[in-house]
Amino acid sequence: MKVVLAGAFGNLGAEILRVLCGAGQWIFAVAAYISIVYIMFNGAQRMEKRQMKQYGHLKVCREYADKAPILLPLLPVYHLNRKEQTK
Repeated sequence: MKVVLAGAFGNLGAEILRVLCGAGQWIFAVAAYISIVYIMFNGAQRMEKRQMKQYGHLKVCREYADKAPILLPLLPVYHLNRKEQTK
């Protein structure tokens, strides 16, 4: 399907439309990527909360959680949930 935009600016309108279509695809791709990352971090946060509830009393589990990064191995993010203050 070819869009024909002619008028005072000649083919400028068609060129702008082509650029916007390309930009729209990039915007959609970036938005989809951000959504997927958000879903993954949200799932990891819920899983961490559930695991700490079940196994948080074990010292080995807490030590592992303090040393193993979540989702991204090279990014030093170790906990997504706030640690509860123990007295």
